[in-house]
Amino acid sequence: MMLKLLKNDFKEVFFEKVKSSTESIILCAPFVKQSIVREIIKSKNSKARLSLVTYFNLNYYYKGASDLAAIKALINNTNHVYNFNSLHSKIYLFDKRNVIITSANLTSSGFYKNDETGILTDDETVCLGAAEKLKDISIKDNLINIEKVNIVDEIIKNTPKEQRKNSIIENEDIFQNRNYEIDSSLSGWTKEVFLVLKEIEAENFTISDVYRYVEYFKKKYPNNHHIEDKLRQQLQYLRNLGLIDFINRGEYRKLWK
Repeated sequence: MMLKLLKNDFKEVFFEKVKSSTESIILCAPFVKQSIVREIIKSKNSKARLSLVTYFNLNYYYKGASDLAAIKALINNTNHVYNFNSLHSKIYLFDKRNVIITSANLTSSGFYKNDETGILTDDETVCLGAAEKLKDISIKDNLINIEKVNIVDEIIKNTPKEQRKNSIIENEDIFQNRNYEIDSSLSGWTKEVFLVLKEIEAENFTISDVYRYVEYFKKKYPNNHHIEDKLRQQLQYLRNLGLIDFINRGEYRKLWK
């Protein structure tokens, strides 16, 4: 079994594993920057499938803590991107045979500036455990497609730049949008559900709060006989846009003001 402490050599070891992987690369990090993604795409073997698990949070892209352009680049290169709300783990799995567990995000600061530490191991139990964890996250409902990325991009572009902050504050994930109506970037069911959420005054809400509007949706969509299923689907969609967060079973939190 190999177990190696990574510190100053983290970047070199990471890209060595990217280049040598021939089957799959699964990257898990909440913050992702375009410069690192470009380097990964350029370095990797064309045969290796690349997937990213990240925290797709509108506010983080708005403030520049993470790059929406990085997500676009991955999707446009036929790679899969998955959202996992409140993600903090940084796990990089190569061919399911080598794994790096580290403090470093996929950012220039994480790779070149910060004092980051991690471990590299080929321990079978650890690699299989990491693979199972990432498999549980990488499900269809969490998949981010280019449509969702473009909607978030439109919301950000139409929000006044003077509202932006220069730095990310720990645990501050609320999108401060006081002067621009987010719903103008939405359409159909997604827009209707978002408008209903705006009517709920509290920041936290439950699925029961949303179900109170079932009769409204029945009148608006008389041919849909599965209204509650559709509402749950749209809450998942709004979650993947980074507009709401899942707290507990049937409990949610708004990520905008």
